[in-house]
Amino acid sequence: MPPEPAALPRSLAPPLVAAALLIGCAAAPPAPEPPAPAPPPVIVVQAPAPPPAAAPPAPAPPAESAAPAAMLAYADRVRSLGLPAAALELSRLSAEAQTPAHQLQMALVLLQTRAPGDSARAAQLLQRVQAEDSPEARPLHPLARQVAAQLAEQRRLEEQLERQSQQARDAQRRADQLQDRLEALRAIERARPNRPTAP
Repeated sequence: MPPEPAALPRSLAPPLVAAALLIGCAAAPPAPEPPAPAPPPVIVVQAPAPPPAAAPPAPAPPAESAAPAAMLAYADRVRSLGLPAAALELSRLSAEAQTPAHQLQMALVLLQTRAPGDSARAAQLLQRVQAEDSPEARPLHPLARQVAAQLAEQRRLEEQLERQSQQARDAQRRADQLQDRLEALRAIERARPNRPTAP
């Protein structure tokens, strides 16, 4: 039989047990914890951009500004009318109801005819439009005043030109009379007998 190991002193037993435990703890490190699973990738989906808001439609011009604008367009159209077309337009307007708009249109056409008396007739129509205080006539008042002022200035210039023309005709007539007198005096001078010369 093998000999039994010698008994260890009792004072060494606790330290040896502690050392053995320490060596065992140091030799076998704890198993590392398994890594946490990676979170699933986050897919960012961008919402489509909203379509740009359509611009609101431009507000329709009020009736107060539509009437003068339409009248200006009409004035631009009749400015190029010849005399036959202007006469037809006047007859068409005369057959319709005499509203302020028609009266102003007639005045605009009369300004293009250049016939005697038509400018005075146009001035009367413009005065009627300005004198009427109706919802239809009020938006046309500024335009009627402007056309009436231009017509008055045109008539003033025509009268001034007529006065100057009359003065030129008078001056020419006086010049012709003086020329006739001068010719008569020359004729008399030629008809006189020659005086005899002294010896």
